[in-house]
Amino acid sequence: MPSTFSWVDFADDDRDKMRDLIATFREKETRDELGLGAIRDSLADQLFPGTSTIQTRARYFLFVPWIYQDLERRRVPVIEVEKLARRNEIRLITALRTGGEEEGIIGARAGDELERLPSSIYWAGLGRLGIRKFNGSREQYHREFSGFRLHSSRRLHSEDEETAANLSWSGSLPEAPSSLLDKCTFEVSKREARYLAERIWECGSTVFGKLLDEPSEIAGSFVWETAFAKTLAGPLGKLLSHAQNFSEIMHGAALLYNYMLARSARRMALTDEYGAKFGLWCERIVAARSRYDDWDLPGFWKIAAQSVHSITPKARLFVDDWIRLTLETKKAARLIDDERSVELIKRRESEVKPNRERLGNARALERWTEASGAGQIDFRWFRVKTIADDIRRSLS
Repeated sequence: MPSTFSWVDFADDDRDKMRDLIATFREKETRDELGLGAIRDSLADQLFPGTSTIQTRARYFLFVPWIYQDLERRRVPVIEVEKLARRNEIRLITALRTGGEEEGIIGARAGDELERLPSSIYWAGLGRLGIRKFNGSREQYHREFSGFRLHSSRRLHSEDEETAANLSWSGSLPEAPSSLLDKCTFEVSKREARYLAERIWECGSTVFGKLLDEPSEIAGSFVWETAFAKTLAGPLGKLLSHAQNFSEIMHGAALLYNYMLARSARRMALTDEYGAKFGLWCERIVAARSRYDDWDLPGFWKIAAQSVHSITPKARLFVDDWIRLTLETKKAARLIDDERSVELIKRRESEVKPNRERLGNARALERWTEASGAGQIDFRWFRVKTIADDIRRSLS
């Protein structure tokens, strides 16, 4: 049976520890152990532009530029920018707690020791959504800080934004609350929600953008399990279908890899657990066989290539070989001991982890944490639905 958690009457610190533990388990389950990350991220970027697996709440897309805008407005010296920005991002932790927030606070446990700041986590997404106008890294922004001038005397018109060479942030960004670093919440105002939605809609026709227009509650472990997904047609419907097929079929490779690790480590209970999970995967594959038979694989690869993520020939060959084995084997359950599938997984581990393979390596197996990318790919859905709900609640 898979492990489950239930909430009891914990103290605040205990609840924080439990949330961190759950997040750790999820990270281990979704880790890219078979080198599928470029394909996964390519599809995720097209489905949900501007997002990442370590983002938490929508309002951080505003918190980060607000903090930096304040430093620009105060003409902070370049040498002080990084230190003061960090200080204010740490202050944000207490401000959110003071506002009554618990879920999604970045650095809730680490506090002053936080290493991955919100600005680091959201920097790429801020650029993708057009909120950050400076075209460079956070470190470059800090170094070139003295060259920026915030146009605080007047609100720029949309046509001015593209021509203002010294504008580092979107000119239509909503004003920051005066109490931002003393007391704030994740509640997005109607104006803020509209601004964020427009940034997402400007990315073109995406599942993320369509999601914001959905008036009903959205539930499901995967986006394709929602009632909303059934309303998508045309290119978006095809993209989602490609993502679903890839996620479902390649989950079997991840489960087989973990089964092989458990068996190689002689952990019999875990071997039985992964064997049972693989059996359930086989049943789902059989049930959806007609959909997979109609899958346009050349079309899938064409879509997957439309990204900045580079898909290696070896990664593509591995995926093609696994899909072919899965669909040509009359009884999918036989794949668990099929010499071809076992050798395919071994070969892929060697390609991804040269000289660091776990299979057959007693010392590496001793350090194995019993979950190596065993979770099914959800293309950031577990994060996206929270961020989308933050925006949708205020839009409606």
